[in-house]
Amino acid sequence: MSIPVNLPFLTQSEWLGYLSEVQPVAREMLERSDEEQRRLGYFHTFREIGQQPSTWLRTAELMQSHAAELRDLVDGISCLSLSGSGSS
Repeated sequence: MSIPVNLPFLTQSEWLGYLSEVQPVAREMLERSDEEQRRLGYFHTFREIGQQPSTWLRTAELMQSHAAELRDLVDGISCLSLSGSGSS
């Protein structure tokens, strides 16, 4: 399967399906029951990663829609650092 052009717009379920098709190890991991995935500590990891592209796009849309307000907030600031927690 080739990389879908709309990859950032895939639902979480579609992304997990795509990942299972292109990554045999991921397929093996995802074929385990939800309970087993939880026990092994990775149940939420795939799902978190899978929803990030659409979350990034939504965040960019929000930033654009509030550009004027954000510009006013940072007016006069000489240095600004933005960081994430590693979780959407």
